[in-house]
This record gives sequence, structure tokens and C-alpha cells, in this order.
Amino acid sequence: MSTIFIRADGSTETGYGHLMRCSVLANHLQEAGHKVIWITKNPRKLPWGFLGKGPFKVFDAEEGKDESALSVILKAGGKKDDWIIIDSYKITINDELKLRSNGFKVLTIDDNCNRIFDCDILLNPNPHAKELKYKIDSKTIYLLGNEYILFREDIISNTPVDKRSPPRQGLVVFGGTDRAKQTERIIKIIFNTDFYWNVILPADYSNYKPDSQYINYIQGPVDLKEYLKISDLYIGSGGLTIHEMVFHGLLCLIISVASNQIPSSEYLHKNKVVNYLGHYRKVKDDLIRNEIIKTIKNGNKDQFLNLHGFIDGDGFKRVISAMKLK
Repeated sequence: MSTIFIRADGSTETGYGHLMRCSVLANHLQEAGHKVIWITKNPRKLPWGFLGKGPFKVFDAEEGKDESALSVILKAGGKKDDWIIIDSYKITINDELKLRSNGFKVLTIDDNCNRIFDCDILLNPNPHAKELKYKIDSKTIYLLGNEYILFREDIISNTPVDKRSPPRQGLVVFGGTDRAKQTERIIKIIFNTDFYWNVILPADYSNYKPDSQYINYIQGPVDLKEYLKISDLYIGSGGLTIHEMVFHGLLCLIISVASNQIPSSEYLHKNKVVNYLGHYRKVKDDLIRNEIIKTIKNGNKDQFLNLHGFIDGDGFKRVISAMKLK
């Protein structure tokens, strides 16, 4: 049995996407007989369940001398040939070099292709990843594209159903924090829409909940699987949640709320998987309203030609298989 360390962070300020996708690997690696240890900042402040099913040992990365948390890993019993899974934008090539020079194998999860890497496996599960210009190293295994998307077990086990077109029920999700304040914006746009909506409210959301017979407010964070079953239309950000929506066949109207969401959203739009409306700072309310009405009325089928089968849900199997090759 080998030991696998996961070095990733999450908070109400930065969101929990990195932790959630690493939790997929944590669960499956533990089930395969490996010992999984988390190294994360301020673990006591994390919502229950965000690190996976466990039980796992968890160490505070803040106790380390740098972002790699090498001293914490060594304190936790890390030894040569143990794996370190990294999912943090603050990690640099120097951190990777430090870990590898101490005999660790490194799997780095990336979204942006904005630095040089030194790792055994580089994973970018975004649909547009193969178009990025990574500096190729023959000793590194590159796992790029939507076939490596990491889904939680509850999402995969919740078998996709054929969705209604035109849609009959909508789902609004802008993540656990929504610093861009798009939830309130969308509520105002859909308020008078003769269409039923489930709106997932961010954890730190204000009290803006205007009464409407068509809007059901759900305080987040929340397990989305039940809402995936009953929803046909999704309005939300271009983060990791979009992959779950596409997997379950929802018609997706996307508004990016961060610059790193734009390339993936544009790629999915170009390939007619989602309808990307634009970045939140630029897209106008009228355009959002018109696209919602168009999609509710006729399903906007021309923009969703390649929705079904784009993601198969087996990404974790391919990643773990690659780890066995090293």
C-alpha cells in the first residue's frame, strides 16, 4: 500500500472546486487500498465532506515553510516514491522541483497553462486543454481534455435521464461564494419568467429573495444530484459545475465569472455543447434575458447539437491508470 498526499486548498473566498475534484481521486485511491493524506490550509474551516468520504488524516499546510508544504509532508511520514497530487495556482515549478528532489512523484492539476511545470503527470481536465501550448517534456505524462474530468461518485451514479425539450424547469448555480454577485442579477432577470426555477444561494448570500411562485430558493452549499434529475436548463458560471451539467444533459447558458473560465466556455460554445453568453462584466441583461426566453421557448437546439456523450464520467479511471505507469 502506497501513501498519496493531496496538496490543495479551498475557502469561501476562493471557492472549493480544487478540493472537490481532488476528493474524487482521494475516494477512489483509498478504495483501491492506498493511504490518502490531505495537506490543506485551515482544514478546520472546511465544510464537512469536501475532502471526500474518508476517513483521512488531514494536516494544516500553514504549518509548512512554503506552498509545497514539504516539511508538513515529511512530518506526516512522506517517503521516497510517495505521490503528491497538487491542485493549487500558488504552487510553482520550484515547489515541484523541491518535492521531486526529495524522491516524491508529482501529479500537478492545472487549468491555465501559464507557467513551466516539472512533474511526473500533468493533468488538465478542461475540454479545451489539448489546444493549449504546454512545453512538452518526454518524461512527463500529459492528461489533457474532457476525457479526464473528475466527477464525484454521486454524480456518476445518478444516471443521466433524457431531458425535456423545450425545457420545463431551470437551475441557477454560481458556486459557493459568487463574488461576482451573479445570483442576484439572474434572479432579477428571471423573476417574471413564466417558468419554474431552483436557485442555489451562495453560502454568504444576502437576503435578496423576492417572493415568486416560480422561484424556489435553496441555501447552499447543497448536494446537486436531486436537482440534476429534475432540471432541464442550467444558468451559471463556467467553473467545474458546468461539467456535471453537461454530463447530465442540461441545456447550459454560461456566464463566466473569472478569466480562467473563458477559454473552456468558448471552446464548449464553439463545439455546440453549451451556449456561452459572455463574461459577466461584458454581457448585457437584455442578451441574457433573450437567450433564456429563446431556450425556454424552443430548446435552442442549434446551439446544443453535441451535448450528449461529450463527457463519459470515467476520467478518474484514466488518471489512476496513468499513475500506475510511473
